Amino acid sequence: MLAGRNPDEWTFEQRAAVAGDMDQQLVEVIDRLVRLSRELVAEISIADHLLSRKSSLRLDEDELPF
Repeated sequence: MLAGRNPDEWTFEQRAAVAGDMDQQLVEVIDRLVRLSRELVAEISIADHLLSRKSSLRLDEDELPF
């Protein structure tokens, strides 16, 4: 636990520990963002394909087979 709330009172080791923890958290956030971005690209690709397919078949919503 840190000696005090004021970062000016922290030791070098405490500062290094906080910096290391923040770096690890940033890496984890970036990893999650990369995964979410890939999932979003996949969903957009599927939506684009479905819109293209609907357009190419010239179907109205009332004529869709489901």
